[in-house]
Amino acid sequence: MRERITQAGESIGSSVIWSVALFSLLVFSAPLTWVGESLADLRWHVGIAAIVLSVTGMVLLPRKRVAFFCTLCLAIYNLFPALRVFLPSTASDVLVGTEVTVIQVRWENDPTDSLEAKLNTELADLAVITGVDSEAIKSLRESLLNWPHSFSSPIVENEEGSDVHNFGTVVFSKHSLDDLEIISFAENTIFMEAQIAIEGPPVHLRVVSLPPPGPGDLQEDREALLQDLEKRSWDLRTILAIDLGASDTSMAYDRVRDLGGLIDARQGIGRQATFKASFGGFALPGVSMPRDFTFVGGEVGVLDRFSESVIATDRERPLSRGNRHSVITTRLRVVN
Repeated sequence: MRERITQAGESIGSSVIWSVALFSLLVFSAPLTWVGESLADLRWHVGIAAIVLSVTGMVLLPRKRVAFFCTLCLAIYNLFPALRVFLPSTASDVLVGTEVTVIQVRWENDPTDSLEAKLNTELADLAVITGVDSEAIKSLRESLLNWPHSFSSPIVENEEGSDVHNFGTVVFSKHSLDDLEIISFAENTIFMEAQIAIEGPPVHLRVVSLPPPGPGDLQEDREALLQDLEKRSWDLRTILAIDLGASDTSMAYDRVRDLGGLIDARQGIGRQATFKASFGGFALPGVSMPRDFTFVGGEVGVLDRFSESVIATDRERPLSRGNRHSVITTRLRVVN
């Protein structure tokens, strides 16, 4: 009887080992196919599960100890990219300068007034709002009077007046915005930049919205914007607010991180997942990942960064629906 239990355990263990190995192989193939980068969103969760299962397997199934040790190595491989942000920040402290607080949030339509009310209570200098349709942009401009300056990506309409590009991105600022540039590569694929007038030299703000990895035109648009970012120069007074369409265990995250030596604002703070994954419209319990990021140049210090769900004012339930992105608040200090 004991031998049968051991054999059953070894069969299950073998399935686990091969599953983790296959997953890791697909992730390793990310430079060749969008499927690998899409699966990379799950590297954190697979890595955590693989550590628990491999350690358990080494203890309970000694005859497969070597195989489970290899699985443990694969678990560490999958976890490593996300673990980097737990290391202390290598950025030099900015002791004197102008403080700038940035809010990043994805627009949610139910109910619209709750997000507007929350933003109006925030003591922030910049608000970057993605997933906004033309009606919402109009409503926000009428409501967010604390931010007198704004610019937004164009939302293309067809002859009937309905949106072709379903939504865009809008930036609100308490400081004047100069030298605006907006490039819409395709729906969900947007680049925006502006010079923000503060004390001392202006701050270079860049806002990017990328679609998730996918087949055909979707991947081509995503790649075109990533290549455009890699060709641009990045100064030390840069703030980059980006919806990466993927997590920090993806290849795209490394490409953005390497742009002019940018620093992830989460560095030394932690993972801070902002997106609750779903499949077929159903939320996957316990599966969340970071998708919205703030990167800064060397003359921008990070004072604090945190994320939170927006709570509806008229009933106790999160506003986060649809893509379920949390609100990110990042407090920065820019060298004068």
